[in-house]
Amino acid sequence: MKKIALGIFILIMLAPASLVRAGEDFKRNLLLAEGSAEVSAVNDSGMIWATVVTENKSLERAGSENAARTKKVMAAVQGLKIKNLKLETTRFQVSPVREHSGRVRDIIGYRVSNSVQVTLEGVAAEKLALQVSELIGAALESGANSIGNVRFYLKNKDEVEKQALSQATKKAMAQAKVMAQAAGVKLKRIARLSSQPQHVPQARGAFRGAGLELKAAAMAPPVEVGESTVRAQVSVTYEIE
Repeated sequence: MKKIALGIFILIMLAPASLVRAGEDFKRNLLLAEGSAEVSAVNDSGMIWATVVTENKSLERAGSENAARTKKVMAAVQGLKIKNLKLETTRFQVSPVREHSGRVRDIIGYRVSNSVQVTLEGVAAEKLALQVSELIGAALESGANSIGNVRFYLKNKDEVEKQALSQATKKAMAQAKVMAQAAGVKLKRIARLSSQPQHVPQARGAFRGAGLELKAAAMAPPVEVGESTVRAQVSVTYEIE
């Protein structure tokens, strides 16, 4: 009998905290309410990718031509003298160009692709739109084949997250009061409170050049920086009586 009692005691001591908590909740009268909120703010940062693609029968020439054009694009972007501009090359790729002739796929040349990532952060919306438009125009005029994955975002989402969480919490608490009044019970105290901020993904735009040698101002498209939205979900559990 002592061995059995000792075994039960050990099992209770080793029980997961979640099971113990579930047992405690079972003994109490609880009311669960949820609230959600969305808060948006105008974006203050932007990122674009300018891609240079070259093809040649010779891999060496395709590579050297791509390097020369990429340097030209970077020089044109830096020539705009925009403050706090960040530049880096990404997504470098080399692939064979094949000609389909029946079942045979002969290599007839090589394609080299290199992308220049341009980042601007902490800029007022109107100025940001103008600068991104100028960057797109300068990149296309200087030799970029395409501009893709234009993305705008908030540099710091902390304040927006706080606002969303605050609003969601107030909604959850208000819902709990309504439910308690309708059920004829009283809210005693908060037993549990949890939250989960969720960032709403933004659509990305894309701009493509047609190989036209136009002035940057003419090639620069109108740009809208848009807003970033944070959604918060809050759950509140009250002990009731």
